[in-house]
Amino acid sequence: MNHFPVSLSDNPGFALLSHKPPVYAVVFVHGFLGHPRATWLDFQNLAGGRPEWIASDLFFYAYKSQDQVPVLAQGLENFVARLAAGREGQVASLYFQAPSLASANLLNASPYAQANRGQAPYEKLILVGHSTGALVIREMIRSRIARVEGKPVGQPKAKVDRSDEFLLLSTLRFFAPAHLGAMVSGKLGIVQSIPLIDRFLAGYFRSNALYQNLQPTSPTVASLKSATEGFAEKYEWPALRAISMFGVHEEIVFVGHYKNDAEDVLVPNRNHTSVCKPHREYLDPLRFIEEGYAATAGRGQDNANR
Repeated sequence: MNHFPVSLSDNPGFALLSHKPPVYAVVFVHGFLGHPRATWLDFQNLAGGRPEWIASDLFFYAYKSQDQVPVLAQGLENFVARLAAGREGQVASLYFQAPSLASANLLNASPYAQANRGQAPYEKLILVGHSTGALVIREMIRSRIARVEGKPVGQPKAKVDRSDEFLLLSTLRFFAPAHLGAMVSGKLGIVQSIPLIDRFLAGYFRSNALYQNLQPTSPTVASLKSATEGFAEKYEWPALRAISMFGVHEEIVFVGHYKNDAEDVLVPNRNHTSVCKPHREYLDPLRFIEEGYAATAGRGQDNANR
């Protein structure tokens, strides 16, 4: 194994840390009612064994599907800022789980594994979102740029600090993103129409603030799209331009992208929940993110501030 699993210190998610000095931090953010393990199966095993990922630490971030998108984005932003400031030492515990990732037993992390990794900060960030996770990522970026715009300029290139640059130079790879909103159809629509549980589910969804944020007519969806596209006309920050992969049988969210994004990738025989789950006969999700490694090459302060 090229990685060892580690618990996060104040988040229900986990990380796979490289045995080699890491260059990349790859942060996975699940969707509405998703899970840091179940959403991304089998990234945990397949990615860890591929040579392209050896220089990467993989963070499977978790959140509760209750609060509104701006609140969730603030939590994620705090997490990413800590990665920029102190690498995994700011977010990981001193324990790792057994290789099965299913054992409840915790073992002390290998001192050799930690020492062999060095202390250099991450050079690159790749943000991977599924469904609502993509919306949370985009709101995090919108919020950061709004704050950067409000900073005193002073000297021409004093406008951003390392934390700003780490985030705004990131590469975005989305699976079935909800950045255009969710449809009241497909699995969610069908389950709400079943008479025996309709009353319970209708009440749950009506009272769930995050679910309400996902409606295509919500101010959250509309304002985030408008703000991101507006920023993309002014700035060349890579984090303003995503590329998304959808299954051709997408049934939960609207297929499409912001006008500043690359064209969507459509995958046959996949739907909302399966498009992001690689296996040995379906390696498209792995390759999709691996293409993001090349996209980060050569990014630095000069092109960041244009």
